[in-house]
Amino acid sequence: MREIKFRVWDFQNNNWASEAESVMSMGLKFSTNDFYFGENKEKLLRFHFLQFTGLTDKNGVEVFEGDVLKNPQVKIGEVVFNEGKFCIKTYRKNDTIWYMPLDIGFMKNKEIIGNIYSNPELLK
Repeated sequence: MREIKFRVWDFQNNNWASEAESVMSMGLKFSTNDFYFGENKEKLLRFHFLQFTGLTDKNGVEVFEGDVLKNPQVKIGEVVFNEGKFCIKTYRKNDTIWYMPLDIGFMKNKEIIGNIYSNPELLK
């Protein structure tokens, strides 16, 4: 069974925040289907919640949405949630976007080299 956890980027402070701290400080409550935003909706917009994929890279580091992965051929891509599954999003030579679903076999030679917030230059 995969663990459900999040990493939280704080746009206001440009750093990683504790998910629990972020949610608790705003008085938000979870239901099984949704957040209750109430008057805290604007505060919530300062955070981006990135979910754990349940996978690790070749070094045993947990992989989250927004991570940038590299393979042995030095091709890189961003981890995204697309059409109901976690994928790596890459660009082909003709500038088309390609989504490859992540699984344990796919991850065995991939390495996290950064993320889209701390290292946006990696995807340029």
